[in-house]
Amino acid sequence: MSRFTNSPQLDAQGTKLFKLKCSTPFGQIDSKGHMQIQHKCGGKKAPWGFRISSGIQKRITGKVKERGMESTVAGKRQGRQAKHTVDKNYQFHGTFSAKDNQTIQYSDKFTFPVGFNIGTLKIGGKVRFTN
Repeated sequence: MSRFTNSPQLDAQGTKLFKLKCSTPFGQIDSKGHMQIQHKCGGKKAPWGFRISSGIQKRITGKVKERGMESTVAGKRQGRQAKHTVDKNYQFHGTFSAKDNQTIQYSDKFTFPVGFNIGTLKIGGKVRFTN
């Protein structure tokens, strides 16, 4: 389920920008998985979570390696978050540092075995918290 203050817009680089009213959960489901972000009005943090879709999980034959979420907040690069090597049904999670009316651009990369091959999954997006 997704909740937006309006439909996504494209920025100058062609990236979808979702405007999210603070204290309203954000959820985006697509063929890659389910991304969630929260931000409380007046807060300085934005917890996030991602779960790989069941369709992709069915093809994974071993552990998933996450690079670690990277982000920029208000145009300033943030440190890379912790990497993980976990089961395919793991709820990846972390926290962005962001205030009201700031924009987060995020990306992460996952690699995993698919039989004798290596699969790669990349996620990313852009969210602006409004109040």
